[in-house]
Amino acid sequence: MAKATAKIIVRGGEYDGKEFPLKPGENHIGRLEENDIVLRDRSVSRKHAVVRCQGGVNSIEDLGSYNGIEVGGKKVQRLELENGVTFKLGDFDLTFLTEERPTGPQSAEGGAMAMVPREKQPAGVPEIPANWQELFGKTGGPTEEAEAAVLGAKAPPTAFAEKTQDDFQSPAQDESGTRRGLILYISALVAIVVVGLLVLNQQTKRDLWPDTEDHTLLIGQERVYPIGEYQEVVSSDDSVAVPQPMQFLKDNPNEVPQFVKVRAVSDGLAQIKAVPSGVTLRIIVKGKVSEDEQSRRYDLLSPEQRLHVGRLLLRSGISKAHKDELAAALKDFTWAERVLGPVRVDAPEYLEAKTKRTDCQEAINTRVLALKKEFMTVRHTDDNQAILTLQRILSLIPDPNDPDHQMIKTILDNRLNR
Repeated sequence: MAKATAKIIVRGGEYDGKEFPLKPGENHIGRLEENDIVLRDRSVSRKHAVVRCQGGVNSIEDLGSYNGIEVGGKKVQRLELENGVTFKLGDFDLTFLTEERPTGPQSAEGGAMAMVPREKQPAGVPEIPANWQELFGKTGGPTEEAEAAVLGAKAPPTAFAEKTQDDFQSPAQDESGTRRGLILYISALVAIVVVGLLVLNQQTKRDLWPDTEDHTLLIGQERVYPIGEYQEVVSSDDSVAVPQPMQFLKDNPNEVPQFVKVRAVSDGLAQIKAVPSGVTLRIIVKGKVSEDEQSRRYDLLSPEQRLHVGRLLLRSGISKAHKDELAAALKDFTWAERVLGPVRVDAPEYLEAKTKRTDCQEAINTRVLALKKEFMTVRHTDDNQAILTLQRILSLIPDPNDPDHQMIKTILDNRLNR
């Protein structure tokens, strides 16, 4: 009897030449650690495909991945796998192989005796027929013919008695010992992996990784980080944190290294690496941004109360805009729009608040851009004027959660700490 085993060999990238044995049933392939075959590469989806090995039939099926499964340059939804077939997942070429593994001794055709493999023979003993026990009599003692067959005609009659029974284990005993050894090996391997994960978990809770800067964000938050010169920003999982490069001015070099804006999307961990500086941010996303208390209070207002509050906010914003307090005016117009929205979106007050907010935001953007250009002009010649210009920009963008505010604040702190 022979048992067929299957495996997949990967070609390309850091996994080149790696072999993945396939178990009976389903074998999932993807970027997440929960898959049976893990290929941590952005060209591979988190849950890319599944290989099924059932009843001697092997196949692979796409799970709605971005790059799909390619065979001969064409994408397929499902593919029957035969020995030696090669297919493409993302940037990797995968080859499916099967091999026959003998599970016990077999007799040769024509009644010839199958020989026990040489590596299982005791040292100094000639090859023994696999069915040597059949040469013994019913009493269990060796006959002269058996001794001759085992030891050769010139061997002394007492040679067989000098060997212990352990030297001639049956194939069933040998296979049982192999299974026990394999079970012990797998158990030890699992124990090592579990201990490693526990140690890594404790390290994550206690200390930072030596080459990683840890930052905690809430879902919905945006933060700006100066990460040095880079060619690209790579996120290990874009479902947790989304990075976006930022610059001070598009047509001028920045005073400090370029920035990256990170937006927290969902619970989990994400690593964002700057290339080629090697700076790595590990973003820990946990929890959500709490709802604003002012929003909760407005939710309790009746339509008549909303209309009254909205008109007051609109009037206040117009007054502050006349005083050239653009940041405060924008805040009032924004809240007026939010309060009046549920009342009736076509109400004159709502449309006026929306228009005023848009005009005020454009005025702020124009003034901030002019101040940025002024800073770039004086930053090397007049340090006091440069600092004053940065402070004026912050006054126009007072919200500490605004990415532009965070970026300008970093530049200002860097200049003040010189």
